[in-house]
Amino acid sequence: MLNIQNDPPGSASDGDRYLVAAGTNEWAGKDGQLARYVADPGYWHFFPAKVALNKADGLLYVNGSSGWQVANRPATLPQITGDTSSDLAGVVTQMLSALNGIYWDNQVS
Repeated sequence: MLNIQNDPPGSASDGDRYLVAAGTNEWAGKDGQLARYVADPGYWHFFPAKVALNKADGLLYVNGSSGWQVANRPATLPQITGDTSSDLAGVVTQMLSALNGIYWDNQVS
């Protein structure tokens, strides 16, 4: 996903994904969901989401009782990197490694 925001970007490309914080405009009522842009015919498709990787900051987010929050992680863990279009396996491997021993804000796991 590209970012967490309240309303759709001015222009989007097919397949662009955003996490909806407090939805406005076309995203009203879609708080906490994943928005995916479908270029043809031009609409937003929404999905429930609990965990997502934000390409804007390289951090893993979880959707908890207080909305989207960064997953707490040990300081020694590097930020997750990689382009999901060319290195999906590498990104998923990093995500799974990062989940070991992590706890979520306001949640116990």
